[in-house]
Amino acid sequence: MLTQEQYGLMITSLRMYRKKTEKSIRQVEQHFGSFVDKKTLQDKEKRLEMLIELEEKIKWLMKIDKA
Repeated sequence: MLTQEQYGLMITSLRMYRKKTEKSIRQVEQHFGSFVDKKTLQDKEKRLEMLIELEEKIKWLMKIDKA
């Protein structure tokens, strides 16, 4: 069982990484446009989806630990 502070730190870290990933996707799209490898962009988008899912799961665990 984790403390609320530990959950908060995990969520904060995930959000920071998610923002970096979102920024990276935008930069790739802006600077390289049609030259970017679609696989690379798909990988970044998949990573972003996984980060969002992980954040939701951590929030769910935090609610269970509170109970």
